[in-house]
Amino acid sequence: PAVGVYVDGVYVGRSGASRVAFNDVARVEVLRGPQGTLFGRNAAAGAIQIVTNSPVEEEQGWAKLTLGNYDKVQVEGVYNVLLSDTLMLRAGVLYNDREGYIDDDATGDDRGDEHNWSVNAALRWLPREDLDVILRLEYDDIDQGSQAQSSATLGPRHKGPNFRRVENDGVTDETRELWGGSAHVVWDLGGAELTSITAYRGYSSYNRRDMDGSAVTRYYFDDLNDEDYEQFSQELRFASTGDSAWHWTAGANYFWESAKQVGGVFIGPQLADMMIWDLEIAPLTGLSYDADVLAGTQVPQALADLGGLDSTTLYPGAGLDFLMNSSLSPYSYIDNPLTGRELIAGVDNWLDSFKVRGEYQSYAVFGDLAYDFNRYFTLTGGLRWTRDEKNFGRFIAFNEYGIPLGFPQETLVDDEGDYDPDNGTLGWYRQDRAWDELTGRVVLDYHVTEDVLLYASWATGYKSGGFNSAGAVIDEGPLDNETVENAEIGIKSTFFDNRVRVNGAYFDYTYENLQRQVFVDALCRPAGSTVGAYEFVTDDVEGDGYELSVAWQVTERLTVGANTGEVNAEYTKSITREVVDGKCVVRDRSGEDFAASPSNYSLFADLDLPLDSGALLNFSVNYSFVEGGSRSSCKYVSPEGYIYDLSKDPDTGVLEVTRQSASGPALAEAPFGSCPSAPDDEYATARASYLAASGRWEFALYARNLMREDNTGDPGGLGGSLRTAYWDGSPTYSSPREPEFYGAEFRYNFR
Repeated sequence: PAVGVYVDGVYVGRSGASRVAFNDVARVEVLRGPQGTLFGRNAAAGAIQIVTNSPVEEEQGWAKLTLGNYDKVQVEGVYNVLLSDTLMLRAGVLYNDREGYIDDDATGDDRGDEHNWSVNAALRWLPREDLDVILRLEYDDIDQGSQAQSSATLGPRHKGPNFRRVENDGVTDETRELWGGSAHVVWDLGGAELTSITAYRGYSSYNRRDMDGSAVTRYYFDDLNDEDYEQFSQELRFASTGDSAWHWTAGANYFWESAKQVGGVFIGPQLADMMIWDLEIAPLTGLSYDADVLAGTQVPQALADLGGLDSTTLYPGAGLDFLMNSSLSPYSYIDNPLTGRELIAGVDNWLDSFKVRGEYQSYAVFGDLAYDFNRYFTLTGGLRWTRDEKNFGRFIAFNEYGIPLGFPQETLVDDEGDYDPDNGTLGWYRQDRAWDELTGRVVLDYHVTEDVLLYASWATGYKSGGFNSAGAVIDEGPLDNETVENAEIGIKSTFFDNRVRVNGAYFDYTYENLQRQVFVDALCRPAGSTVGAYEFVTDDVEGDGYELSVAWQVTERLTVGANTGEVNAEYTKSITREVVDGKCVVRDRSGEDFAASPSNYSLFADLDLPLDSGALLNFSVNYSFVEGGSRSSCKYVSPEGYIYDLSKDPDTGVLEVTRQSASGPALAEAPFGSCPSAPDDEYATARASYLAASGRWEFALYARNLMREDNTGDPGGLGGSLRTAYWDGSPTYSSPREPEFYGAEFRYNFR
């Protein structure tokens, strides 16, 4: 990830290992811009560090029960105990269960449910005054339904795309088991501190989603992501702690990870039959699958001879038979004992999959040196050298029926393991590559007063190159390094006896080889591709922006605040492949917008009301707003359910139809002059609590998403990934934002 995530100083290499139900957090640190000269692994765009509470030398703890609508039940607690004068233990548990908020009319289940639980423990040992040792263990388990999908053209649609009803079939599960442990050792050497962090983490996850968003057997299409991951890291850090004008940090970091993934799509035989028909037979005969096949149209003799079809009539399964029997088929060497009719009658679905494995190592040394010239000026400089070594392999094989529509190219390699799609044999294709980079930073701090700091910084960041897994033509080679230069000026300040806090920054950045995942249409992929795929590409980007945060303690009881920011960026080098009027077009997007954040802000207010009894009432409200922006492209779903892609011509500014349903009526012009603006995004939360005078217990009421905004965008899903194979399929809307949640909390503090 471009933004590094750290948990108690331990770098988390994958997003699947960072989403944990933390319930004992001391603070969250957010660092913008390139990082890596002070701790951890290199991070190109910023770092987020979650710091949990360490065991302390007293007995304490708390327990909390949360109840809410949709049968929400969450039970959690933390307890800290002193085992001896030098040994203390802190442990926490969490259990969460909530019913779903989306009705599935096909299965009777509720989608959007939650079910997870976790345990964690930290053992702290203080054998000497100058030595601090903490051992941490954690386990987190998720077992719930995967993200629901709603068809744009099939099944129930409640209030347009902002749905609360779906029809999904198949298995839709999301599970994950995560475990980890670490040892933190801090040795105070007097004027300096030596820190060692040794850690191991791993997880196993499985996610299967219904991507056609319907329960129509003819469109059965699920996707799968199955991962196994583990990582080990060791960091040594030596830092000054004295009152000298010099401040320094030096360290080294080693990181190892192993990742295994099975990804793919589950395809139903009726869907495969229709796709093959549209791709192979319809161009030869001009016959439509819907109108002619099921009506028993007589098959042309030439087609029957070519594909080994029944010479009397066409039938459901004819497309499958054609593909399996035709001498033109690259899959004809697979001996499938089932006919097309038998596949449709007896097989629910099959998996077209790819497998990838990666083993990566990273080595780094870093240092940071600061000097206080006087009470006003401090100059800081830092350097980091990083080397990443990666061993990556992938494997794609046809399924047992020889109908690999999802991934039509097997991984074929020669005797030396090199990729050879023409003469190779089935096997793992492996790539080895190493990248290294020297990055650094320079920062000038100016303390105008004790409460006002102005700063200017320049920093460079780096993310190693990598490999495309299933989507790209793999002999194109690995991706290059991603590098970024970031210049920033800002202020951190408090005024009026610390009653007003103002933090702001303006930044300007330049990316080279910015790694970006894009969807590539099948027409723009290698010959024989029947579905689109996601691939990583690299672009050059320049941008700038600002952030501003203000908090004001209006009275001793009332605090209010606001945040806002903006980012604008454009491509300086970008080549894309797009489908226009049924053809793949290569377009140079240099000079076009890469990102332009709309007007946005967030507000908060917090009010304390002490009671005569010594109890405390607290009220807090948070509100955020993001203005809906104009769009140059969008989708149009006609009342009959046909789907059209609309895009503004960059030269004329006229909205044109760039793609339309194969079986739907052609549109000579767009049905409207411009794409509708994206809707405004509003989100609000509120909480009211009563804390007893003893401080032993607290009762609270809460509500989330008070604006009840769904914010579901254009349809995507199946229509986007299979539209080249059959454009009159069923594109889908992903799940909307959660509905309004409300409930009550009760917390008891042990003293």
